[in-house]
Amino acid sequence: MKNLLVVSYLFPPLLSPESLLLLGRVRELARLGWKITALTIDPRATLELLDHRLEESLPPHLRVVRTGQALVPLYALPLPAKIFFKSLTLLGLPEMQFPWYLYARRPPRRLLDEGGFTAIYSHASHHVSNVVGLALKRFTGLPWVANFSDPWLDNPYLKFTPFQRPLVRALEKAIIREADAVIFVTSQTADAVMRKYPKEWRQRVHVIPHGFEAGILKDLDPAPHPRPRLRLVYTGSFYRGRRTPEGLFRGLQLLQRGRNLAGELEVRLLGPHVPPYQAQARSLGLDGVVACLGPVPFEESLKEAAAADVLLVIDAASDGPSLFLPSKLVDYIPFRKPILGLTPLAGASADVLRQLRCPIAPPDDPQAIARAVGTLLDLHHAGRLEVSPAYDAAAGRYDIRQTTKVLDGILDKISHKS
Repeated sequence: MKNLLVVSYLFPPLLSPESLLLLGRVRELARLGWKITALTIDPRATLELLDHRLEESLPPHLRVVRTGQALVPLYALPLPAKIFFKSLTLLGLPEMQFPWYLYARRPPRRLLDEGGFTAIYSHASHHVSNVVGLALKRFTGLPWVANFSDPWLDNPYLKFTPFQRPLVRALEKAIIREADAVIFVTSQTADAVMRKYPKEWRQRVHVIPHGFEAGILKDLDPAPHPRPRLRLVYTGSFYRGRRTPEGLFRGLQLLQRGRNLAGELEVRLLGPHVPPYQAQARSLGLDGVVACLGPVPFEESLKEAAAADVLLVIDAASDGPSLFLPSKLVDYIPFRKPILGLTPLAGASADVLRQLRCPIAPPDDPQAIARAVGTLLDLHHAGRLEVSPAYDAAAGRYDIRQTTKVLDGILDKISHKS
């Protein structure tokens, strides 16, 4: 019997890209014959957004064990809780979610006795998930796969304090040294992380990209509807000072000098930390063009994407090749719509977009963005806005049935090896 213990802080009903990604992966693993138990955080002991409707999509025989109930009183007042845990990171706590480790590293003995597990799969981020996986590996001796959706120590957007960095370095090294297999989402991340470790460790490293579920569109109509204005839709988060829509706004401001954008274009941006950017759009004369909206439930985000003419990816600018492949880009693929990628020209996102033959512009180059949007407007007016003939063949590489099949093979291999 293939019994798998999945360890992840982010899991339904938590609403985040990682939670949605893992939901799809768990469903596919269950279809491939794995009996799954998920070890995760009690949703009352977190500051994450929640969407309880996601729980309706879990596999019918999946068992969910939620720990960390002792933390619930600390989260009764979200703002003080955020300040408190943020303060602890300044003193060396590896990340704000790390207290969950204290309650997940030793799950109920009955769970381990009754589970009959053949392997452990930990899914980060948050990185505490892999640290819990490390503890469980040491405690049980079971074969263990550690997944890094994002780099940890080498993440250019994480600023570690002098107290954090040594601990993060030690934890990451222990995870990669002791895991039976390590998964990264992109080859760029694998190269950046593994260059500081012994070459022989690389033999246990695998690259598995994010995967999309085509089935989630079964009740939607992804076909574009004729409308006078081209609709661009972005469903994701912004992070002040890192990933923002400023480059997009500047590009639209340039484009507006020669076109009546209010009559040609509507841009809908939806997600956490998005609404504050409406003031910036207004200050640039884009109030009739851009709508900055807050987060919506998962099903609503699908409807927004299905109603778009063009889907929008916005990445952070990067000094070198970007390490990141946002799950949002892969989530867009089954809609079969043009995707405009505001992303560094060298990097994981750009590689995928080129495979799909979709347009790319650097996120900090307003002129390139103006040209890209202008071209899309012209195609829209001419009735020639469509995906490339190469789109479907490239898309198949990111079908979750294909990506999870690779993970299934890794889990089978390490289970039999043990």
